[in-house]
Amino acid sequence: IADGAVQIRHNDSTKLATTSTGIDVTGVITTDGLTTSADINFGDDDKALFGAGNDLKIYHSANNQSYIHEVNADGSLFILGTHIYLQNSAGQDALNLINGNAFIKSGGATKLQTTSTGIDVTGTVTSDGLTSSGDVGIGTASPASSLDVFFK
Repeated sequence: IADGAVQIRHNDSTKLATTSTGIDVTGVITTDGLTTSADINFGDDDKALFGAGNDLKIYHSANNQSYIHEVNADGSLFILGTHIYLQNSAGQDALNLINGNAFIKSGGATKLQTTSTGIDVTGTVTSDGLTSSGDVGIGTASPASSLDVFFK
């Protein structure tokens, strides 16, 4: 082809062609492995599919929503790591899982933290009910006093 371009055809249809920027492939690429030294770019609504049944999909939609989607109804999605941080687009932590403890944050400040004995809450708790199977402490000592309240 002119200017040194090359085409590979199958049944009179071009399947691979060299271009000034690289190669153009038409059809499915099957490989025993793949290594890249640059980005892989997907267009809106194009999906990275994983699993024999395409059970895991990662994609970005044209309406500015991004997804990690476990499709199989019986499947589970595991995110593994010693320190896991879920953040908003500004990089502010919303949920941290660190060494088995969970930290739920608002505006960067921890509001709820799991501990080996239960949870610690910073701020006001609003609830439509409270059930306690032990003492309820009021004050800063442990417990400062006990309170038993029963409503009917």
